[in-house]
Amino acid sequence: MEERGYTDEAISRVMAALKDEKLVDDLRFACDWIDSRIRSNPRGVKALKEELARKGVSLDIIEEAMAQREEGIDERAIALELLRDLLQAEKTRPDSKMKARLYSFLLRRGFDAEVAEEAVDEALGE
Repeated sequence: MEERGYTDEAISRVMAALKDEKLVDDLRFACDWIDSRIRSNPRGVKALKEELARKGVSLDIIEEAMAQREEGIDERAIALELLRDLLQAEKTRPDSKMKARLYSFLLRRGFDAEVAEEAVDEALGE
């Protein structure tokens, strides 16, 4: 930010003051982000971690936030609900191509391969 006339020292002082006043709290942000994504646009744990990292959250904070939230994240249930919604929207009969598309859909959403496979099989009644 020196190009805008702020020194590193000034930035550090302001950030420290904001953290002291609890106006900047990376852990709270990360936890709130996870909660929000699970409710409004579900993703797997892997994708949540990647999103937080892209937002500049440190790996230590990400791991701590995930540890606080992982008990409440049932990836398999989330993946299954996403697949059920997708199948309902498609209203097509599942075939081998459908199974591959559903599996790929969950992988792109950041679910673990094993979770994706189990959820696809359950959603398709296999």
